[in-house]
Amino acid sequence: FGGGTIRVSDLPLELGSDLGGSIRVPGHFCGVFGLKPTEHRVSTFGHIPELPGKPKTIRHLQTIGPLARSVEDLRLCLSLIQGLDPQQNWLLPIPTEQFKLENLRAYRYAWTTGFGDIPASTETKRCLEKLALSLENLGCCIEEHNPPNLDFTVATETYSDILRFEFGLSQVNQQQYEHALHKRHRIITDLEGFLSDWDVWLCPVVPIPAFTHRPSGEPIEIDGKQFPYLKAIGAYTTLFNLAGNPVIVLPQTLSQKGLPIGVQVVGRRGSDMRLIAIAETLTQITGGFQPPPGY
Repeated sequence: FGGGTIRVSDLPLELGSDLGGSIRVPGHFCGVFGLKPTEHRVSTFGHIPELPGKPKTIRHLQTIGPLARSVEDLRLCLSLIQGLDPQQNWLLPIPTEQFKLENLRAYRYAWTTGFGDIPASTETKRCLEKLALSLENLGCCIEEHNPPNLDFTVATETYSDILRFEFGLSQVNQQQYEHALHKRHRIITDLEGFLSDWDVWLCPVVPIPAFTHRPSGEPIEIDGKQFPYLKAIGAYTTLFNLAGNPVIVLPQTLSQKGLPIGVQVVGRRGSDMRLIAIAETLTQITGGFQPPPGY
């Protein structure tokens, strides 16, 4: 609800939790900015209460972050909510460095129109292509790439195994869980290795533009083909929950039907403040918040 609240009300800022895209997908659908921080940068204590007398189990995938009408407000909110929490001793210490805004040409950009087995719609692809061309025309270093060593099918399966074990959703045993964590570590290594050559990776948020309300679970149509709802909606978001990367969603444009289309800006783990600076610079191309009709 946070994205819609920010779009249609006087509320400038809202908090969300992102287990598979629940900050980024509303940002995309509602035409607002959203930040999924690096995992363990913001405490999740109390968000999903632990059962009395049971061990703490929810350690991965889930992140708390802001939705807002500007990148500046994302930065402000993160500075207030990040940091150590005695209730969660696995949280990361926060670097103190600040990053000033640079020229767009100061950064190296990788981009993609999608990955895995769910294709992006033609309209979504054109939006990414237009953004890449705009950066290229400005003289930026930008190339189309996906991580060469990353098996997206394995990543999806690993995400599912960790999710089911930590939330008690199925009979994934301890050995299978530990194996999934080992696979997760390899995926993190592959993705961080890829991102070491680039300042950010630009990706679709969802394979299609925002759509009007529909019954829950109704299949998603992409260029005439039907795909399961949850699989399609999370096609490009769950990877970054698994790997723990910081991601910012920028509103990019409106679809032919006048509904929002966003873009994910992905950074290396721990690069949150630098990512925010790059995203703020990118708004010179993507623009800012566009109030809905009748606002």
